[in-house]
Amino acid sequence: PETADAYRAYLKLKPDDASARAHYVHALISQQDYDVALAELEREEAGKPTSIELLKLRADVQIGQKKWTDAVATLKQALAMAPQDAQLHGGLGRIYLQQRDFPAAERELKTALQIDRTKLDYWKDLSTTYYLAGNYPAALAALDLIAKVEPPGPGVWFIRALCYDNLKQPRPALDAYEKFLDLDGDKNPDQVWQAQQRIKLLKREVGDKK
Repeated sequence: PETADAYRAYLKLKPDDASARAHYVHALISQQDYDVALAELEREEAGKPTSIELLKLRADVQIGQKKWTDAVATLKQALAMAPQDAQLHGGLGRIYLQQRDFPAAERELKTALQIDRTKLDYWKDLSTTYYLAGNYPAALAALDLIAKVEPPGPGVWFIRALCYDNLKQPRPALDAYEKFLDLDGDKNPDQVWQAQQRIKLLKREVGDKK
């Protein structure tokens, strides 16, 4: 709130400072004051050509409001102006993921990665897209790539375990569930219980194969 107040006071003295107004809108979004943020965007847009940055800000507000369809339209408008902007493709992919439109999410995230393969968030969203779409081999492959940059935490090990479980691979599923339990520290009791139950069954299954 203090940051937003400071920008508001400054803009009364310097109303034409577009950079300051953008920072003000970001501050409003961070405190979920979306109506005021939209009003500021409309004030900035009045009588001016639409810019990529203003469209990104508008999409951020719409995403905060969970107006997914509006945000998709805004990002598509921005992409028409900047088709090689990885951030726009990645943002659109994440929205499609929220809408559970997995083919569209995969398409946009792969496009973002073709432009910028170093952005870990795109890989994470792509792995989630694969997992939720039931493409478990692709999800595991994406998680393997992420693990080369960032050590997997307990949540990732749980997802890996579910992937192996769904692929009927008991040994790696068992190992992944146990790794999850080692790292989680009982912070997620529902997942801990599920892992414990699956471990009991998987141990018997692996034992039967020996």
